Amino acid sequence: MATIQLAVGDPDLHELVALHLELRGHDVRSADVDATWGALAPSPADLLVLHKAPASTRHVELVERCRQHAPLATMPILLVGVRSNDVEIADLVEAGVDRFIEIPFSLRYLTATIAELLGLAGPATPDEAPTRPPLAACG
Repeated sequence: MATIQLAVGDPDLHELVALHLELRGHDVRSADVDATWGALAPSPADLLVLHKAPASTRHVELVERCRQHAPLATMPILLVGVRSNDVEIADLVEAGVDRFIEIPFSLRYLTATIAELLGLAGPATPDEAPTRPPLAACG
């Protein structure tokens, strides 16, 4: 299947996502957000799953760097995180994040979103109706 780079700082979330992706046949590589560039630059992945930690600018810098590096410029980037600050999420989307999944999320929706980003399926639809407006409608 695909090579997926995880930059997920929460150990429980990391274990859940990594195990779920490995069981679906993906090759999962892991690094914290600071080490992710060093892992991606010499060996691009098919997808980056990035966990947004509150009040951190390192994530925006990583996304911008990926988008400016030709081998990574079109790599899909999936952001997962708590939607506590729509401005931070909007900054990441403007930097080049392709999709955002709010925590908590269902593994079924995560799988469908990853398949969509990898071009393996059509658009993902949430298991339940969203409780918040779409990102484009915020702020």
